Amino acid sequence: MSFRETSPANYFELMQSGGVCKTFTTTLLLLVSLWVPTAVCGLIFGSSGVRRKLAFFSEYRGLGDLYYTRFVFSMLGSFLLQAVVWNVSAAALLGCNGTCDPASPSCYISSCNSFTDMYWIIAIRPLAATFISLLTIINPALYLENAIEMQFVEGVLGMFTIGIYDGIRKSIPNHVSWDPSLDAESVAQAQLGLKRMRDGSKLGVGMWVLSFFALLVCIKAGIFQSGRRATQLWTCWSIFFNFMRMAAGFAIWAGVPLLQPATFCPSIDTTGGMATVWVAVTIADHMWRSLFCVGRVEWIFLSKYTELLSGYDKPGWPMDVTYFPKEEGEGEEEETGVIERVLQRLRGVAPQRPEALRLPHISRFLGRGSVDMSRA
Repeated sequence: MSFRETSPANYFELMQSGGVCKTFTTTLLLLVSLWVPTAVCGLIFGSSGVRRKLAFFSEYRGLGDLYYTRFVFSMLGSFLLQAVVWNVSAAALLGCNGTCDPASPSCYISSCNSFTDMYWIIAIRPLAATFISLLTIINPALYLENAIEMQFVEGVLGMFTIGIYDGIRKSIPNHVSWDPSLDAESVAQAQLGLKRMRDGSKLGVGMWVLSFFALLVCIKAGIFQSGRRATQLWTCWSIFFNFMRMAAGFAIWAGVPLLQPATFCPSIDTTGGMATVWVAVTIADHMWRSLFCVGRVEWIFLSKYTELLSGYDKPGWPMDVTYFPKEEGEGEEEETGVIERVLQRLRGVAPQRPEALRLPHISRFLGRGSVDMSRA
């Protein structure tokens, strides 16, 4: 059996009518262009101020004691939008239109691969959570909440990609006999593409193994029992795993046109359709997470009240200041006691930040009418 028949690039085999074959440069541009809608939506709908205006299933509507349930619904909806709606739609758009001649050198196996192959190559494309996290530097108080949620979901998505990474890895032989008709430059380019695909697939498999052990640790820590510590661990580890999977995705996708030019050739209509679907999914994802999961990321990541209050003068400062996770050793407490604790801590930061006691919107956030901050 020839190398062409077993090449890892065959997973990307696609030749549509009017298709434009992707080169190394255009492949990278296609992958990065899918980050643009995510970045724009993140800057607009990912702002904590906008998210709180869109919030519906929040503590203000009687679900304040069910935050973990809302968190699960929020993350599950985001996962399904990407893993089902987006990936299935993209795989369907990348389907065979029956116009390619199987005997053509640019269509060696068939006019396109199976729906399953198209689904999984879309699943291992470089995702945008790492890029969005870098954008939070603009204003962490506004955008960190959205970036954290994206890292969490992207980490879960990565747990389902072991099959395609391992399939690509196994399809790469230890020794390759290149077509003697190829010149030295073409052979060197193909060797580079093969190396990138091999490295990317090994990196993807390695990150999956580490993710699996991380998941076991999180399960033991109680991630399925409202475990705050476990949720912290999973998200923090996912930041690293997602960055490495992004690198693996770039390596694999960029290696395809180097190894086998004229392999991935979607039509203009297909790429336009994919962009349209992705914009719709991205907007729906941000809207969904805003409805369910807003104002309580501090439940996951902040353990000190001073950390929460440190952003009081920033746009999008958490509106649900009546809620603070109970620290170890604390018993049940009436809501009025929680409010008193908030006011005490505001008074505590007053010497360094006296404007804290002159926030007219604090009483509105507390939802108890007028509050005399000077007597707190």
